[in-house]
Parts: sequence; C-alpha cells; structure tokens
Amino acid sequence: MKIAHIGNVALKANGVGEVITNLSMAQRQSGHDVMVLTAKVKKEDLPLFTEIHSKSGFKNLIEDFNPDIFVFHSLYIWEYIKFYKILSNLKIPYLIELHGALSEENYKKGHFKKWMANILFYNKFLKGAERIIYLNKGEYNKSIVKQINPSSAFIPNGCVSHESEIGASGKYNGKIEILYLGRIDIYHKALDILLDALQKVRIKLSDKVHFSFYGIGEDNQLEKFKLWIEPLKGFADYYGTAYGQKKADAFNGSDIFILTSRSEGMPMSVLEAISYGLPCIVTPATNMADIIEGSGCGWVTDIDSERIAKKIEQAVKEYALNSDKYIEACKKTSRQFTWDNIAKQTIDLYTSVIKNT
Repeated sequence: MKIAHIGNVALKANGVGEVITNLSMAQRQSGHDVMVLTAKVKKEDLPLFTEIHSKSGFKNLIEDFNPDIFVFHSLYIWEYIKFYKILSNLKIPYLIELHGALSEENYKKGHFKKWMANILFYNKFLKGAERIIYLNKGEYNKSIVKQINPSSAFIPNGCVSHESEIGASGKYNGKIEILYLGRIDIYHKALDILLDALQKVRIKLSDKVHFSFYGIGEDNQLEKFKLWIEPLKGFADYYGTAYGQKKADAFNGSDIFILTSRSEGMPMSVLEAISYGLPCIVTPATNMADIIEGSGCGWVTDIDSERIAKKIEQAVKEYALNSDKYIEACKKTSRQFTWDNIAKQTIDLYTSVIKNT
C-alpha cells in the first residue's frame, strides 16, 4: 500500500510530528511505501519530512507517488484547503486525524475566526474526508466535527517501548520524584492550578517529594511560569527543555508523572511516561483517565488546586507503599500502545476505506 501523511511540522519538539514520524516508520517496517510531508517551513533538520507549500508542487508529488490513501494531521492549516481539492480531483481518498483539534474547549478560542473559517473553507474539507480519525471516545464526545462529518474511526497514539530501561536508574529510593514534561502553556496545561496545588502540599511533603518541570513555550509563557515557580524553589524546579538523552534521563530519574491539562486529545507525554514505568496523575480532560485509572497506572483528579493537592498526597502515600505494583501495571498497559500495534490498526482502517471507495 502507498500511504502519504502531511502535518504542520517545523521542529523536532512537536507532538504531531512525533506521531507521524513513529507511525510512518512502523508502517514502513510492515512493508508499506510511505511518503511524509510538512506544510510548514522547517526550522530544524527533519530528514523524514518533505516540505511542500504550492499547489503545483503538491500535484507533482502526488502524481509521481500516486498514493492509495492520504492522511491529513491536525486542522486549520491553509495549505490543506489547496491540497485536498487536488486529491479529490485525482479521486484519492483522504482521512483527517484531528489530534484534539475542534474540541468544544478549543473551539472557544478565537471562536468567531474559527466559525468563519469553517463556513468558508474547512467544513467542505471535513465533509470530504472518508473518515475523521479520533484518538479515543473522549475526543469524539467533545468534538464538534461529528456534526459536520459523522464518519469516524478510533485509533490511539502509540509509544516507543522503554521496558528494558525500567529500573536502570532513579526508581523509588526514599524520596519520590514527580515529573512534568511538556509544553509550558499555563492555561492549556493548567500549570496555574498545579502550582497553586504545590503551594498547598509543600510544607507537608517537602522532605518526601521533589517536582521537576521540563518544557518549551512562548517567551511570555516561560517568563510568567518562571516567576510563579520561583517561590517553590527546592521543592519544585524548572530545568528548561529536554530532548534526546536528557529527556530519557528525566523519565528514568522520576517515579510519577503529572499532567493536569484543561484539554487534550491523547497526550504523548502520558503514553511515554507509562512506557518508562511511571504511573500518572491526570485530569479527565487529558482523555487518559479511563486508561490510567482502569489499568491501575495512576490517579485521576479534577482540575481544582485543593483536589490536585489531595491527589498528590494520596499518590505519594500509595506509591511509597507499593511502587512495584504501579511500575508493573504501566509496563503491561504500555504494551497495548506499541507503534507496531497502532500501525496495524491504521492499515486495517486504510484497507477498509480503499475497498469502499
């Protein structure tokens, strides 16, 4: 099968880019021919991605590669409006994987602009897709897209296995390390509420717990976050960005992962955390609550500083009593989300779509 993916990827630190990279590699390893494109100007070396912006360049690429199916990742990318019309003319079926785009929460941001853009351009694009791919039922239930195109499919994100590394360093040795690793976006990630919760537990837990924060963000977000975390210095510290070995060391050197987002599709950071054996503290808005709670991989809390504080205390107590139980539950759960398994699900979906078009 010939498969083409496109995203809006300029940097290595890009969640959707990471998904496309790992998924396309797994699809290639299972014997398929895969082309990967980006509609954004690359700011770093991304050898897997071919940069494309013009209609003529896209048309030439598509006619040369002749894909059986095309997958758009994310939404509100102007090039997509130019490109999908070419696919329609060539009668090449396409799918759209939203990655959390157009949830009810996200639709509130810049609502008028999005509403107008949908009316003028994106509704036709969405309606023309053979399937809208959702990461899980949570994303589907919160999405307004099902009212535009009811044809849906469910395929989760995946994770790279790190099972062989678990226990190599840093697992529970008396003081619990709780990790946040993700974008520094104060509202979206509810870092304002999380830091307020840490203020509430600082005195009680200062000799038992340390919080490490890693991430990249807009300058104004980083400045505000650094200012807010400064009073917690020694109990909660920000260490900048983490890529490659530094990122692996951050996961290997931690015990529990925390993500208190106000809205997510299916966060890669949580999947990556459990692949390293880290149980997670999450909010229902991460769309991971059922997996985390149902598989014994952590704890779920509402987005409220008092409740987050109490859940942190509970997690610290329970993890200290039986850390091995949580590590084993994470290992078992993460096996469901290997990229090989996810690639197989995508191929089954693509085959079904191609047969019916």
